Amino acid sequence: MVKRETMLLKRIIFLILFYLFTSCINYYHIKKNKEGETIVDENLYSFKNKMSNEDAKVIDTLSLYFEVKKELYINENIQVLKFHNDGTFEKKNIKYFNSKESKESIYYGGRFKLEGKKITIEKFYPSSGAKTNYYVKKISHGKVYSDTIKLKIFDVDYIYIKKSLEAIYKI
Repeated sequence: MVKRETMLLKRIIFLILFYLFTSCINYYHIKKNKEGETIVDENLYSFKNKMSNEDAKVIDTLSLYFEVKKELYINENIQVLKFHNDGTFEKKNIKYFNSKESKESIYYGGRFKLEGKKITIEKFYPSSGAKTNYYVKKISHGKVYSDTIKLKIFDVDYIYIKKSLEAIYKI
């Protein structure tokens, strides 16, 4: 009887340890630089490609993409995307869009790749709440239409509409 209980206890301990080990596999510890900015090591990204001439015909790097909200009123929670030729994108709330994070910052955005009109973005999100050094990498998919991008992030559909910088700043 004691041998059977010992075996059962060993199995329970094994299952608990196995669960703890496997639940931490998809987390990334992101460190801060000397200035206190949370920096993503470039090697953690899967996407390392730069934009090609064909990609430049699909995504406009001289424009901003504004999130379309389902609410009838405009609020300050609108997200803005800006894509760069080096394969990075910036994603911020409209209130903080002109903040000065570097492209390596966890808060800047992430990386993207295009395959025809299909867009895939890669971004790190806090594992629990906003005050953590552990992040999960999320790869999200979408489609680019002439002036619209549709993305599915965490099973939620987002729509972004293109606005040129000239139209925004009336240059």
